[in-house]
Amino acid sequence: QLSALTFERNEKEAILESLGEGVIAVDSTLQVVYINFVASKMIGIPKRQVIGKLLSDSSSTRNADLLEKCKLLLLAAQRHQTVVTDTLE
Repeated sequence: QLSALTFERNEKEAILESLGEGVIAVDSTLQVVYINFVASKMIGIPKRQVIGKLLSDSSSTRNADLLEKCKLLLLAAQRHQTVVTDTLE
């Protein structure tokens, strides 16, 4: 069963890494539990420096506006208990 769970996790991570969009997953306290390569490139911080940190701890990056928009979307999703999306050109 552990092998099946590991396989499933690796499969999901491979799918998220292959996306052309940035993906950041956070818990209810806005602590980053996953970030794909595209998202880490967008915010200008290596993945290993983001995982386990609060999203707000990364606001000094070159893309502070992008992170602020992410935080606002996450807070709106929590407040309305629904999926919230936005697109950047």
